[in-house]
Amino acid sequence: MYKSVYLTAAVTDLGGYMDVYGGYGIYSDFGNFRTLAEINLGTGGGGRAPAGGGVLAGIQGELQWHYRGKFMGLSSGVLKWIDGPFYFSFTGLHLGCLLYTSDAADEEDS
Repeated sequence: MYKSVYLTAAVTDLGGYMDVYGGYGIYSDFGNFRTLAEINLGTGGGGRAPAGGGVLAGIQGELQWHYRGKFMGLSSGVLKWIDGPFYFSFTGLHLGCLLYTSDAADEEDS
């Protein structure tokens, strides 16, 4: 299991928009590939986007390919305002590297 935090800001034809949300996820490794599934909860709004500054909920999944501490991932998901009409679907390509903390190292040792 892992935890995540996201901050998104954008300027569109609806004006400025920003959201902040976090979540919990699970992952599984298959050789050099990793699959991830995550649920999120947060808040957002701005401009004319009908998010209303209310509570946002979302789900997302990702497939990553890992090589020597670096990875490339393809993700897709949805984010919805719980009390209103705001609905946003997304697909993204990610490049990154693995970062280890002392907490993660302690969990791997147990």
